Amino acid sequence: MFSAAISTGRPASFTGAIGSFTGGAELTPVEASVGDPMTLTLALKGQGTLDRAVAPDLSAMSEVTTDFKIYEPTTTETDGDTRRFTYGLRPLHAEVKQFPEIPISYFDVDQERYVTLHTPAIPVDVSEATHLSSDDIAVTDRPPGSR
Repeated sequence: MFSAAISTGRPASFTGAIGSFTGGAELTPVEASVGDPMTLTLALKGQGTLDRAVAPDLSAMSEVTTDFKIYEPTTTETDGDTRRFTYGLRPLHAEVKQFPEIPISYFDVDQERYVTLHTPAIPVDVSEATHLSSDDIAVTDRPPGSR
């Protein structure tokens, strides 16, 4: 669940959503090795306009890019009263202990102001990547001169 803070001016984290929303975040898996793929899903749920909401730009957040390689959202979908943004990412080093909180803002028409939700930080366990020796790599017998 997100925590919320009221903003007076349009925040950089404004998604384009208008109405009243809650949200959540999920990261899978939470145990990985350096370079392993992970999937982050952010969700906004509530009443209002969601169809034009855009995914937050995680690549502009240094607290994310310091620890993770971020790929453009692979999925942005609206299902009823919920809008989901799905990202692929990979941890960059074994010192990563959490995925940081992400701000997501919307305009609340009833309050006539911007509201910024913050996902909770998600604990992760990242280990060093396994290195393969040449003895660990499987090869097939091929006739001389074949590729």
